[in-house]
Amino acid sequence: MVSLTSLFLPLLSVILISLFGRKIGTIGSIIVSATNLCVALLLSVFFLLNSMKVTAEVELWDWFALPTFITPVGFRFDQNTAIMFLVVTLVSSCVHVYSSVYMYGDPSLSRFMAYLSFFTLFMLVLVSASNFVVLFLG
Repeated sequence: MVSLTSLFLPLLSVILISLFGRKIGTIGSIIVSATNLCVALLLSVFFLLNSMKVTAEVELWDWFALPTFITPVGFRFDQNTAIMFLVVTLVSSCVHVYSSVYMYGDPSLSRFMAYLSFFTLFMLVLVSASNFVVLFLG
């Protein structure tokens, strides 16, 4: 599913930069985070163009499972989610590119790019949450 892929591309950036940030350096961190966000932006455009046809709800697991109360960890993908995905990924892509140029000489730029990708991930979780527990997590 395109929307799940665009949701987890910032997570991939966080993992790659956190594990290999010193080996790939600042240029590699910039390339990894900016590329993943630009691909997520393109996937969000594709998701928006195809969101008129389908509404999907993905449940990953049950967070709370009591006999009378079940709260799943899940995401809802519809037209509103597609619009917000486009807004979040567009703004975040612009911020990634601008901040990589602005902070180019900073020695901890790799860590900053990982934090920025982490923030983008949770913004996407926020706009695609299927219930209030996941919304609060985002």
